[in-house]
This record gives sequence, structure tokens and C-alpha cells, in this order.
Amino acid sequence: IKWDERIFQTVAGLHPRSHITSPVRAGYDYVMTLLRYALKNGAILKLNSKVVDLISEKGTVKGALVEERSGIVRRYLGKAVVLATGGFTANVELRSKYDPRLGREFPTTANPFDSIFDGATGDGLLMALKLGAATKDAEYVQLIPFWGGRLLDYVGGDIYVNTVGMRFVNEGGSWKEVSEAILRQPEKEIWAITDSQSQKGASLGVKLMNGVIKKANTVEEMATQMKVPKKILKETLETYNQNAERGIDPFFGKTQFTQTIDQPPYYFGKERLGVHFCCGGIKFNSKAEVINSSGDIIPGLLVCGEASGGPHGHDRMGGVALMSAFVFGRIAGKQALLRSHLPCL
Repeated sequence: IKWDERIFQTVAGLHPRSHITSPVRAGYDYVMTLLRYALKNGAILKLNSKVVDLISEKGTVKGALVEERSGIVRRYLGKAVVLATGGFTANVELRSKYDPRLGREFPTTANPFDSIFDGATGDGLLMALKLGAATKDAEYVQLIPFWGGRLLDYVGGDIYVNTVGMRFVNEGGSWKEVSEAILRQPEKEIWAITDSQSQKGASLGVKLMNGVIKKANTVEEMATQMKVPKKILKETLETYNQNAERGIDPFFGKTQFTQTIDQPPYYFGKERLGVHFCCGGIKFNSKAEVINSSGDIIPGLLVCGEASGGPHGHDRMGGVALMSAFVFGRIAGKQALLRSHLPCL
């Protein structure tokens, strides 16, 4: 992977300490690099195959039952099983159990328009619970604004305003701070605004085509399209730009500014919250071993990524999901190899 040398503050990252490969295809870069390496070293990738249960003998996990595309269920045995099945954001019943606020009215950020399949249904968690696994911080499910007017993955190039055109939050705050502030708005929706100077993500073209994002050449034109008072929006932007030039935010405490927002065309769109990430999940230890409700390990069972619970606490900082995936994915892989008496790469 070739990393961009620029250090930036990712949204909800709280400090400038992030690197990225590309603002357009970073996730693709990571996944394909790891996949190519795995296949080169003998990994077998089985598509259209669903793990339906874990195989356990005398409390030790020995493998998994897999329903293949043909409908046949096969037993796959091994010295260890790593659960890397993601979270349970798409399982409305399960997420409502842990946070009753998160009913069906909140879409997931992976399926914001209810038009595709979202596989984050908590299968790994449910299978682990059947074997007595404990959970950690499962009640902390993250909401973020994602598929609406927000175009930037870094702090300092956009602002959020409410439906009357006023700022209401530090755009560089934690996801919890931002989402709770949005939930306090009467309509639970906001506007995200940026201009021509900012570095926009891959979703810009799609959002322009489907009308989620609009463009305007003046603040007055933007206010008309937003149906907010022109005077209020103009004052909001003028005040923000004055403070951005000085690097201060006396109203909400924002500290990271990369630009003023005064170079048309302006890009803006309505934004709502979506269910994005499970901060908690299956309890595990520093070796990625799954812990049961008695505090003991479940032999043969490992976990990493969003399926795990504990690394993030009550909220996840921007960019840190990669830690639970890459760092604990590597640890889980090494532990699985040790149980198989194979050399670690």
C-alpha cells in the first residue's frame, strides 16, 4: 500500500494523526492488498457460503457448519475459528435490545435507502452467545451522518447548520457529540455545507446525480434552495469564516480549520443519522481469545474487528475501526497458527 504522506484530522478523529491511501478508494486499497496476500499464501476464499453454527466439543470450538450455495451443509474442522463477522447494525431486533432508541426508522449507513442487502446481522455474536460468550460494551451503537450532505472525511472544510441556518455543534467533535447534537434538533436533520476548495470524497458524483447534494453560486441562492433565512445563513458563514481565519471557535470549541468556506460554488445537502458501527460485541482478551460469562476463555474461539467488544468504549474515534480489524486480526491469525503448529508469517 502506498500511503499519502499528508497527516490530517479525520472526522471524529479528535486530533490530526491520520494517514490514508486515497480519499476515493482507501477501503478498497486495504482489502484488496490483504486479499491478494492471503490468496498468494494459500488461503481459500469461499463465496456464497454461510456459516450457520460453530462446532463445539466439550467446550472447545473445533470448527464450523457451513451452508454452501447448493444448500448442502458441510463441516469444516480446525484447531481454531476466528470470528470476523462484523457488527449487528442491520439486525434491528438485536440492536434495539441493547439500545431501545434504535428502531427501524434509522437505516444503516451501508444500506441507507433500504435497497441492498446489509450483512451486519450479528451472526458471529449470536453463535458465540450460544456457547456462553460474554459481551462487552454492546449497548454502545454508533450513529453518524453519512449518506446525505456530508462530503468530507476530514475536519476543517465544512460546517453543519440546523434547519434555520445556524451552527449547533463542533464539527470536529466525537461522533457521540455530533450525533447527540443532531438528535436534539427538532427534525433530527441538518445541512452540511462546503465549497469549491475542499477535497471531496468518492460519493460526490453519485450524490449530485441523485439530488442529495446541490450546488449554488451565492449564499443567497443556497439559502433559497435550503429554505432557510438568507440573513441568518449569511451571518453564520461570515462569522465562521472570520473565526476560521483566526483559528478559533468561541461558540463550540472547534480547533481544526483547513480553510474558510467562501469560494463558490457551494455544495450542500441535508444530512440524517444512520446506524454505523457497533462499539461493543464479543468480549475478548489481548490475545483475541473469546471470554465466557465466567471470565474464562472459550478454547479454539478467537474474534477480531467489529464483532469484538472492548477496544472502543462508549464511542469510536474516526479511523480507529481499522485498529480492531488490522491489529487484532493479525493477533487472532497468529494465535490460530500457534494452535495449528504452523509457522507465523
